[in-house]
Amino acid sequence: MQLSDVALGEHMKAGDFSNWFRHVIRDDVLANKTRLIETDSTLPPNKALEQIKLWVQSRYHL
Repeated sequence: MQLSDVALGEHMKAGDFSNWFRHVIRDDVLANKTRLIETDSTLPPNKALEQIKLWVQSRYHL
């Protein structure tokens, strides 16, 4: 599944990824790291998502 940059940007602005990691997955470390990316307005959405993906893979060895 792919999101457009606009849709991805809206999810980032809303904090959807960090909220999901915090409240559903219950991983505060990943949520905090993700929130830093979500609030970094200098990163394009696709680069932000790539960084989040790397953090998820490193924490869960996917």
